[in-house]
Amino acid sequence: MRENNIKGWMSEKELEFLHDSAKDLDVVELGSYLGRSTVALAESAKTVSAVDHWNWKGDGLLMDGTEYDKFRENIDEYDNIAIYQMSTLEAAKAMIWKPDMVFIDADHSYEAVKADIETWLPKTKQLICGHDYDFDEVKLKPLLAESYEVSDDGLEISFRIRDDVHFSDRHPIIFLGHSLDPPPVPPCVRLGGQTLPPGK
Repeated sequence: MRENNIKGWMSEKELEFLHDSAKDLDVVELGSYLGRSTVALAESAKTVSAVDHWNWKGDGLLMDGTEYDKFRENIDEYDNIAIYQMSTLEAAKAMIWKPDMVFIDADHSYEAVKADIETWLPKTKQLICGHDYDFDEVKLKPLLAESYEVSDDGLEISFRIRDDVHFSDRHPIIFLGHSLDPPPVPPCVRLGGQTLPPGK
């Protein structure tokens, strides 16, 4: 993966996870901002559908109105990126095909993240993952976890969510979170109840 100097909040380790997970897949990215994660996905994915309305309110972002132009500039060299300038739920209706992977990093409120998961989970063939939600409390609530594993380097925690916790269907859900500096930025959800090994 090439060096990525685009402004954003994802660590290099998180970008590597996206890059490696997206290899040869058709990916939908919900929330693209300036393209930091978009580029990481596009380097290995077959296609990336970048969904964002670039008109955020209430997410704590300082905007100057040039974000969409900066995004276009940052992704200019990639011909496998399609732009959908609309809401995540509008995009779900517009896309009649099923992506292999969906990456959720749009509206960070609990309600919006839940709606994105419930809307996109039935459309996703292989992997649905997300970066964070609710900036004031970016954490996986421990009461949802049945068990967890910590990687040897202490930087990655895999949570096994209780079987009675689900979003829209009854698949076992695995959250993958990181304990890094800057503060933690979970979660990722893998379909089919597969636990990701440390470093993957």
